[in-house]
Amino acid sequence: MKRDSYYPRRLAERPEWHINFAAKLQIHGPPLNLTAGQINNAVADNLTLAYGLGDWLTNVRDLGPTATASLKLLRKGTGRRPMSSPPTPPPPRRRCPQPSPACCPALWTAPFCSSMK
Repeated sequence: MKRDSYYPRRLAERPEWHINFAAKLQIHGPPLNLTAGQINNAVADNLTLAYGLGDWLTNVRDLGPTATASLKLLRKGTGRRPMSSPPTPPPPRRRCPQPSPACCPALWTAPFCSSMK
């Protein structure tokens, strides 16, 4: 019997999977005897992965052709006007679960968790 893969093979489907998993952890974590700190850490990890595999990766891939074109202009441009680099928008702010004492403090200083302060 062929085994079904629970983790999506297609990269485009993975961010949604991680967001769903983070939501399910908050519901099913306590009956599985996971502590609040373990649940919060796992939720934060999955939300970070969802961002990294989704919006962040898309923005990085979109920036590639723009950066290449800017380098070509810098290398072979006319020199009549100053060179400016392509704009890089900051990542969107993300909501994270409330930190627990068992959590890693460095996690809550990450840019996507600045709304916690």
